[in-house]
Amino acid sequence: MGERPCSIIHVGFSNTGTTSLQQNFFSRRDDIFYVGYPYNERGGIFTHLRHAEDFKFDEPTIINLCDSQIYQKSKGRPIIISDEMLCDSPQLYYAPYMVPRDIIAARLFRIFSPARIVFTIRNQKDYVASMYSNLKRNSALFARMPMPPFAQWYKGMSSKYRCNFLQNLNYYEIIQVYEILFGRANILVLPLEQLTMDGVEQYLEPLCRFMGIELSPQDIERYMQPRNVGMSVLETLVAELMPDERFSNFYSTLQQRLGSKQLSEILDTGDRSIVSLGSEELADLRQRVEAGNRLLSQHYDLDLQRYGYPLSKELTPEERKLAPSAGRPISSTPTTPLEQLRAVIDSERVAKARLVQNLTKAMTAERSAFLGRIQELEESRDGERAAYAVRITELENVLIAERAAFGIRMNELESVLSAERAVFATRIGELEDVLGTERTAFGARINELENVLSAERTAFGARIDELESVLSAERAAFGARINELENILSAERAAFGTRINDLEIASRPNASRTKPRPRNCPGA
Repeated sequence: MGERPCSIIHVGFSNTGTTSLQQNFFSRRDDIFYVGYPYNERGGIFTHLRHAEDFKFDEPTIINLCDSQIYQKSKGRPIIISDEMLCDSPQLYYAPYMVPRDIIAARLFRIFSPARIVFTIRNQKDYVASMYSNLKRNSALFARMPMPPFAQWYKGMSSKYRCNFLQNLNYYEIIQVYEILFGRANILVLPLEQLTMDGVEQYLEPLCRFMGIELSPQDIERYMQPRNVGMSVLETLVAELMPDERFSNFYSTLQQRLGSKQLSEILDTGDRSIVSLGSEELADLRQRVEAGNRLLSQHYDLDLQRYGYPLSKELTPEERKLAPSAGRPISSTPTTPLEQLRAVIDSERVAKARLVQNLTKAMTAERSAFLGRIQELEESRDGERAAYAVRITELENVLIAERAAFGIRMNELESVLSAERAVFATRIGELEDVLGTERTAFGARINELENVLSAERTAFGARIDELESVLSAERAAFGARINELENILSAERAAFGTRINDLEIASRPNASRTKPRPRNCPGA
């Protein structure tokens, strides 16, 4: 393969106008080969580059993929790679693991050299506020998770040694790493305020000159359309309500009815939401970034003071040692493998030295805190030991007094128990005598009752036999009487029937007055 074209790598930072550069400039030029974001079929190259640990990083395969999918397709045009995730973590609630920034920088150097590096920066106050807004929106829409208030979030993020979302507050740290690798002449730093305060042409002209292309009027016209201008008040309200399942269901229904695009346009109207840093956050932010901003302003000839960046008034000796312009010459692009290796080693040495320095400071602070805490605990221990000794003496005296009282009480109870035992023994003897006498009396009474019961049983049997005989005789008499009454009833029923017939005949109009005498009637 022939000589590689120069690569322009826009590595960060996020929330610094990167979307506008990608959509309104890089992707609109025909004289450059824009790799694209999120890369389409080439995404695997950069995912592997950002996320694979060293023991998993397959550099020969990645180089072959770059040759076939990027360099061969560029046809000699300058290659543009723009991905702020090369420096910053994705602003998602569940941010994926990324390898350290200096490792990513070394991989970019080995794979894409020769290359030039573009950094876009922004006043850290606005950078932090925009970072928080994006996290708030993404956490609500994608994870349905609420974000804490800004002050609480900032305190939690800044308390971590390596925070996913605020690791680039001091821009100068990682810019220096890239400078050691790629050379000072191959680094461009563009403040976003140069766009907002000085205009599109003043912002894009240095970038085009750095890329080796001409700025066109069409570039300026297209760039008038801002992207990601911040959340509206309505969007902020939606993000705060989205974790409520009832609202999220309502929002999904509304999105289906109106369409995602139309709903987004409606919510994007109106005033912008403002995230304000309190005095405590501003003081902490200034302490973290002002020295790095001073070094960045001096080393890259940037008027950051005019753009309102926090700057330290004067560099300390320690900060001057870290400045590339103080104590060492500005590096040029490494060309030979030995120089490239030295550049990588220098980068790692600076990173490790800074890490050692930070760890030493943290260890010193923690040692002082631990010593102070140990002294407090020792003083507290001495006071508590004296109090415990007094309390133990008091408890021992109480125990001795209570032991003596318990001894006296136990003697009293033993005397009472001995007296009650004699009384109980006497009473038990008496009860046993009474029980023997009553048992004999009960036996005699039981025998007597059994004899009475036997005599009564015999008498009852004789009486039952007698009653059964009487009952049998009465049953026969009752049967004869019943038969007699049934015959009388039958005769009277026949007489009544004849009489009823006579009366019916007499009641007729033409009936004869002379009635024949019925036959077989009683008394006829």
